[in-house]
Order: sequence, then C-alpha cells, then structure tokens
Amino acid sequence: MTHNPQPPWLGENAIADGPSILRYVRDAAAEHGVDYDIRYNSRAVRAEWSSADQIRTVRAASDSGESSTITANFLMSCSGYYRYDEGYTPKFSRCR
Repeated sequence: MTHNPQPPWLGENAIADGPSILRYVRDAAAEHGVDYDIRYNSRAVRAEWSSADQIRTVRAASDSGESSTITANFLMSCSGYYRYDEGYTPKFSRCR
C-alpha cells in the first residue's frame, strides 16, 4: 500500500460543483485520519500571533453562530474565489 497525500480527482467534471468537492475533501481527510480535526461549516474570523507565547490563536464562527477559539503552532490558510456566472473583476480606486 502506498501513501498518497493527495488522492487523484476521479470526478467526471474537471470543474466540480461544491457538493462533489466537499465529498472529495471528506473522503481524503478520512483516508488520512485527520477528519476529526476539520471544522466544516465554520469560518476563521480572526487569527493572531503571539511572539511571547509562540502560538497562534484563531477565533472561528460556525454557520449557526457558535464561536470558538483554537490555538495552534502552525496555521495554513486556503482561500479562493469562484463565481459561476462571471469572473471576478476587482475595483481599484486609482485605475481607470
């Protein structure tokens, strides 16, 4: 048995819908035994670094409004933007 840190995407579409991506993430996390560490339906509200304590503190909120505080030595942030009906065009105040 070989270790595959990122299982291949086996879905029919190269650009998948949200439920398909969520299923892929959940399956991959379970396969590697880290699914208990993932907080689905939540978002990071604030992240802070303490030089004195050498630790990060993340304040999170769930979709239901419940808040929590998480501390960690390491923080990885993954974010993105995708809109199906049109691409994202940022507005820059100094550009015409």
